[in-house]
Amino acid sequence: MRTNKLTLIKLFGVVALVSCLSIPVQAQMTGKLSNVQRLTNDGERYVNVQWSPDGSKLAFTKEGFDGIEVIDMATKSRKVVTDAPNSGDRFQWSADGKEILYRHTKWEDGERTHTIHVTDLAGKSQQVSAGQRYLQPASWRYTTAGEKRVLSVDGQIVKQPQIEKLSVAKTKSVLTTRRANLSTFCDENMHLWLIDENGKKTMLNESGLEPAFSPNGQKIVFNEDDYLIVMDLNGRNRRDLGMGFRATWINDNQIVFELTTDDGHHYTGGELYLMNIDGSLRVKLTDTPDRIEMYPTWNEKAQKLAFVSEVDGQIYTADLK
Repeated sequence: MRTNKLTLIKLFGVVALVSCLSIPVQAQMTGKLSNVQRLTNDGERYVNVQWSPDGSKLAFTKEGFDGIEVIDMATKSRKVVTDAPNSGDRFQWSADGKEILYRHTKWEDGERTHTIHVTDLAGKSQQVSAGQRYLQPASWRYTTAGEKRVLSVDGQIVKQPQIEKLSVAKTKSVLTTRRANLSTFCDENMHLWLIDENGKKTMLNESGLEPAFSPNGQKIVFNEDDYLIVMDLNGRNRRDLGMGFRATWINDNQIVFELTTDDGHHYTGGELYLMNIDGSLRVKLTDTPDRIEMYPTWNEKAQKLAFVSEVDGQIYTADLK
């Protein structure tokens, strides 16, 4: 029987990671992956790689989601910005790449407590929420004055972080599309909900995991069991894209995703694919029996795709044309 790779994520609910850059010129990719390079080379196993908005850094966590580490792509220097338990589960970069928003999970005497924190890249952390037994990851919100604020769908934010505002230019670029102030969550029945820029909640789908907004903030892609679904934020133009997992947007019309196989206990194979969301193109990007490519993430500024190999647990980068 086939195993749903995203089952464990269902235990915690979903909040979309929302980056905040629109794509001014959208080159359509044809599906050629080149210059594959191994970024890390150690005995750890990494997951959940996420580019900073400008593509200069890459954040990631270890299997188990404990801690967040950041690597500078120019110098290759690395910094652990937090070692908090569960902090690597759906963390989120700020729009200017100066902070990371995460959830900290602590166990004491058999009791679980979640708190929301913001850390800078030096590792200085601020707790912004009260402790709660049940608490979904939070999301960023940005004001027209450039303030970075934290939104929690089910938590008590006791104070907003004391951090530098966005620059005037960055505020203007961030708020160009709706994407900056959108987020999602799953309720106790696993229904997928949208929270718009005004705080209005709308149910998007009966279920949905690993949601991601298109760069222009007009569409969303997510997993419904083992299948990728794309649709407009008003629920229209729904399309089943077939089997796949953890889609990342390349532009407003194309995604890259992983397609893995398993034996019910372990992954047995996996490759990356490029696809047009209208179904007109589906290209296999990798064909590597020695690697099982997972967790793809694209950055338009860097023009780089990053991913993890399930075989060795290491992070790789590649060019995509």
